[in-house]
Amino acid sequence: MHSGSGTYVPSVHAKKFKERNMNPDELRLLSDALPETTKEELLNPSAHAVGKGFGGLLYWMFHPLIKLGIRTQSEVETYQKSFEEKAKNIDIENYDSSNLGLAYSTLQSSAGRLDNDVLREMFAQLLTNTLDKTKNSTISPKFKSVLANMSNDEAILLNTLASNKYYKTGFPYLNFYQKTEANGKLDTATDIIGISNGEYIQKHAEISELEIDGIIKTKTDQWFDSGELADQYNLIKEDLNKIPEFSKDEASNGTLMFTDFGQRLVNAILP
Repeated sequence: MHSGSGTYVPSVHAKKFKERNMNPDELRLLSDALPETTKEELLNPSAHAVGKGFGGLLYWMFHPLIKLGIRTQSEVETYQKSFEEKAKNIDIENYDSSNLGLAYSTLQSSAGRLDNDVLREMFAQLLTNTLDKTKNSTISPKFKSVLANMSNDEAILLNTLASNKYYKTGFPYLNFYQKTEANGKLDTATDIIGISNGEYIQKHAEISELEIDGIIKTKTDQWFDSGELADQYNLIKEDLNKIPEFSKDEASNGTLMFTDFGQRLVNAILP
């Protein structure tokens, strides 16, 4: 509420929000605009509706964007429903209201990605884990920025690799080339990732983007030399050499692995 002089007088809820690391402008906005029931559910949720308060905050934040035509009603409602469903998995004793500040800024970062199904789900999971004290100890404030700037194709590749059986061990990574008359090398098929039993995918920009974000690391000076992973190199080479234009190509073996930052990100944004 406001005093007659225009000085901001924090309510009991506002003081509690301040304790949750909300900045003064956000604090005033939330205290003035949110219904008392929503504020109470944010700070002291009931056991049967842990995500209801923050779900209400989510809808309140994005409702003006619906009116402006920036976001659609369907996008916002789908986002709210996804978060509230995921939040049901948080036990009441593990709900961490001290992390509301980070959750609120994560919500702000997600505003531009609600039209993307993959990224919207990733943000909903990140919000859920941010409010779960059993999972938020390894969450970095950088995660929301990475997701906010991630392309759809990058998000799809991240999801594909993180759900693959080689996620923890690393992936065979190959670059094909042809020898030139001057004993040089001419790259022909690059950025090939072995995913299973000779199967592979080829991505260029997406691998580069994931490396720039610090999520994965490719190396061409080391490779797998035994077991199933080592076998993938020959299986992929044999398959690619069946294609006439690549029949004489040689392969440079390497590895693609998730960094520690990348593994922590995956744990935060995927179920």
